[in-house]
Amino acid sequence: SQGLLDAEHVAVIATFHDNLPSWVDVDTRASADRQLAELGTGLKPEDLKKAADRLATMIDQDGPEPTHAERVRRRSVTLGEQQPDGMSRLSGWVTPEWRAVYEAVEAKL
Repeated sequence: SQGLLDAEHVAVIATFHDNLPSWVDVDTRASADRQLAELGTGLKPEDLKKAADRLATMIDQDGPEPTHAERVRRRSVTLGEQQPDGMSRLSGWVTPEWRAVYEAVEAKL
């Protein structure tokens, strides 16, 4: 309202609000808006974006919940070449269910 922020600052704050999860309540959004507006008066838009990213991380520490499609896309296991000692490197991403089964088998053995 004092004209201390330019269009780039306002765009950073608007993007911040667009990227917040829907479960963030109105009071938290208003408080974040005030904080960013105050910070923006003394920062360049690039620095305000960094501050907005930090604030978003503080509000939603776990980040967005992965979708089923994202989990399917990432899920894979890679078996590396067999080494001279007979060992092979195994790496990848598995589902929580696969991990539970693996840990149960490992504990049994």
